[in-house]
Amino acid sequence: MSVVQAKGSVATASKCMKEYCRLLFISVSVFMVLDSSIGISSVLLTFHVGTNNNLQALVADFEVSEGIYSLARIEDADSVCLWLGANVMLEYSCDEAKDLLQKNLENARASLDVLIADLQFLRDQVTVTQVTIARVYNWDVHQRRVRQSPSVGKDS
Repeated sequence: MSVVQAKGSVATASKCMKEYCRLLFISVSVFMVLDSSIGISSVLLTFHVGTNNNLQALVADFEVSEGIYSLARIEDADSVCLWLGANVMLEYSCDEAKDLLQKNLENARASLDVLIADLQFLRDQVTVTQVTIARVYNWDVHQRRVRQSPSVGKDS
């Protein structure tokens, strides 16, 4: 390997490292979204939908307007409204809502498992790339010292 090849190898490995870091950033963002989604779904399934398939009595503190909050007591409801995102809210029966939340929770947990495996793979790739860059850099430093030492010895 020549010095030019070493510099090219370090540049290529550095590009790979930047891509791995970008993927890690995206994956961690997705991880945080999935983790919060699992938490929200779990809370909704645990506290809001009762065993008798009706909404349990619930005291909710909600924001009416910016800085203005109100308390509401929700009792004996036959249906619930779920915010699906993208400015979409749908009304479901308690059974349908519980099934939908359970399915979403299972999907989020499965996605989280896959994401954790991907993060572990990326962590391993980052480690391998860092070691490769260090080894090529150290080899280049060693080659420079070898080239300089004979010229120093001849002058003496």
